[in-house]
Amino acid sequence: MSKAITAATWRFDTPWNWHPLDGEPPPGTQPTWPLALLSRHGAEPTREQTAAVALGSASGGHAEELERWCELTGARPAKYEG
Repeated sequence: MSKAITAATWRFDTPWNWHPLDGEPPPGTQPTWPLALLSRHGAEPTREQTAAVALGSASGGHAEELERWCELTGARPAKYEG
C-alpha cells in the first residue's frame, strides 16, 4: 500500500517517473491528489493549464492513474509497487 506525501513538490517526467524535488521519497510514497501545477516545461503555467491539472486530478489518485496507464499500455514499470 502506498502512502501519500502532502505538501511536497513533485516532478513528473512520465506517468511512471516522478520524484520529489527535495530528494528521495520514503519507500512506498506517492503524490497526493488533487495536484497543483507549478511549472510546465520550465515556465509558469497558464491559468488554463493549471485549471486542467486541477480538474483532471480532482478525483481518483495516483495509484488509480498508474493502474489506468498499465492497463492502457499492457506494461508495468520495473519500479512500480502496485
